Amino acid sequence: MAYLRYACQVVVVAFRHSLSITQNIIFVAVLLVGLVIWYAPGPHMGVDLTVWLPTLSGWRIAFMVTALIVGGRLMMAPYWIHQGLQATIAEQRARLETDTVSQNSLHHAVQIEFQQTEPFMRRHEFPAGNARFEVYVKITNAGNGFLSECVTSIVDIMPRPATDIYTILSPLITLAKGEHRYVLVAGFNEVKGTNGQLVYNDLVTFAFATGGFTTLEPPTADAPAIITVEAKALECRTERKQFKLWVGENRRLFMADA
Repeated sequence: MAYLRYACQVVVVAFRHSLSITQNIIFVAVLLVGLVIWYAPGPHMGVDLTVWLPTLSGWRIAFMVTALIVGGRLMMAPYWIHQGLQATIAEQRARLETDTVSQNSLHHAVQIEFQQTEPFMRRHEFPAGNARFEVYVKITNAGNGFLSECVTSIVDIMPRPATDIYTILSPLITLAKGEHRYVLVAGFNEVKGTNGQLVYNDLVTFAFATGGFTTLEPPTADAPAIITVEAKALECRTERKQFKLWVGENRRLFMADA
């Protein structure tokens, strides 16, 4: 099937491509041969070309010219396809090189995404039997250039914790066009004692850039915590999304769009 598609592409390119120079050369060559045969069939010529007059007359000459043009186009079509691909590759390479050094100019560029699957939701097991559940958001640069000083934060938590602080989830970063980062939003620790019974668990929202953190009592599915995540950069507007956070009956941390 791939070969048939390529053959069809060759035929299409052969009939669509402009080849005025080659066509002119073929027409001029045929006319010159005709003029030589018609006007110079004298005894001084080593070969009597008048026998070719019936062949180069009427519908035959039209058919020969058409066949030469079509044949020439079919022979040149693979080269034209290759030439077009090289031009496309060069254009895309130049665009990529430009995008990496140009700033974003789109209003909606930074995006926040979450899904209830890995790698957004992760569970880590430790040798002592302890476990840690973590939830992440994906911060993506969907603009047309790079974003500088991009920062992800939690700007609101309901119910409000005892320490009401502006929680920075990630330090300042630069995102190239199309680049994304997974940012940790919250973690739930499950620590067991020597007898295997649960001795400690709570909900922790981290602030890596400031070194502090905020803790909450484990919210339930009926009364989840509402967290507002914010992502912003210098070259675009601020993006905000709200999520529900809760701990399920199986003591697993969950998050969903609010």
